[in-house]
Amino acid sequence: MRTTRRPTAPETVPASLKTWLTDHVAAAGARIARFEPMPSAASYRRFTRVVTDTGSLIAIEAPPGRENARQFVALSAHFTRNRIPVPAVVASDLERGFLLVDDLGDRHLHDVYGTDEETPAIAAAIDALVSIQRLPHDALVPPYTRERLADEFALCADWLVVRLLGIEPSVAVRRMLERTRDALIAKIAAQPTCTVHRDYHSRNLMWRDGRRLGILDFQDALWGPACYDIASLLRDCYHRFDEPTIARWRNYYHERACEWLAPIGRDELAEHVDWTALQRQIKAIGIFARLEVRDGRDVHLADIPPVLDQIVDSARRYAATADLAEWLASDVRRPVERALTR
Repeated sequence: MRTTRRPTAPETVPASLKTWLTDHVAAAGARIARFEPMPSAASYRRFTRVVTDTGSLIAIEAPPGRENARQFVALSAHFTRNRIPVPAVVASDLERGFLLVDDLGDRHLHDVYGTDEETPAIAAAIDALVSIQRLPHDALVPPYTRERLADEFALCADWLVVRLLGIEPSVAVRRMLERTRDALIAKIAAQPTCTVHRDYHSRNLMWRDGRRLGILDFQDALWGPACYDIASLLRDCYHRFDEPTIARWRNYYHERACEWLAPIGRDELAEHVDWTALQRQIKAIGIFARLEVRDGRDVHLADIPPVLDQIVDSARRYAATADLAEWLASDVRRPVERALTR
């Protein structure tokens, strides 16, 4: 059943935030010219571009209790100290969840795919990823536990299959899902560990002035599997690369990440990327469905079928995930299409 939609961008800037922003901008010797509400797809945060007479900044409303603004501020400082191109925090009010950060522009990597800028943009994204992975472990970055991976895997069956589609998996299907989950987690747990951004994809990576990368949505970083972010980038939920392109960039990554991937050859890396991407994409379609069912936000419903197709195609390559592929293709894919046309 559809629920009432929540707008993806605020119609007005709350008076309390407007006053706070005006004071901070004035203290820097500037004046606000206008506010430009921005879309927010999959979080409770709201974004507003603050255009001043000297440039622009981004205001973030991160509701306390729903969003961890404190972790955003701490990780922004951590990454900035280590020359990772994330937006610096200009000002913050953690009690109210107000943040004012650098503006990294409007061009995502997604916008340059298929253009002459695709190659330098992906190369820059992988180079930056390697820089993130080289960071020593910091207490700011919690562990990516097996329990978390299991909970994320369950999102697909719970929110997409049961709650959105109204399908109750049989006992045999649930056993198959448990076997598949355990196989994926075992493969992921065997990888070297490093700092993991967790949403390193084309809509969170900015391309600035045709030569510089910017990285958004880093606040949920964890210490976990080394192949997670390269899997997110190359097997993106919002853009599908052909297999030769994926192999080319996977090899580029392998060459640059050899310090911690030395025991892993190219063929084994390909499997690690595929299996990690399966875990991530299964989680993603569950989150897309949850946004609709729980939050009344259909912003990602249309993304479910192409991601589901990627899952099926990848899962068919491996014996341990072949049953998952057939179940999704035969029992889930068509109901998803029907749900989108209701």
